[in-house]
Amino acid sequence: MNILIVDDDASVRRIAVWALGALWPDAVIRTAADGKTAIDALEEFRPDLVVTDLHMPRLDGLSLCRHVQNDYELSRTKVLVVTGYGSGTVREEAFERGAVEFLAKPFRADELRASALRLVGA
Repeated sequence: MNILIVDDDASVRRIAVWALGALWPDAVIRTAADGKTAIDALEEFRPDLVVTDLHMPRLDGLSLCRHVQNDYELSRTKVLVVTGYGSGTVREEAFERGAVEFLAKPFRADELRASALRLVGA
């Protein structure tokens, strides 16, 4: 299992690494603080799951979702959006751009684990 966690908030990245690492102890988990760094990481690291914020510097999460959606080699990668902007229109746009799950911040570790399990299983 390969996981990429993308958020400009270091505390959110740490919580996500801890929560998903506990769920999948053998997972390879990488992090990125912005969408541009995440795109660079995707070139060498083909994750099964991307957990991303929407509002980040250099490249936003919606653009990252679209990149994953349009890259044939990432066609099996699932994208989980985790954001503080949970309005219906933001949610719809995330799904249109390739997200398959949406979780509002603040979230609990068990909510993140449950969402991840729905996407990629055990």
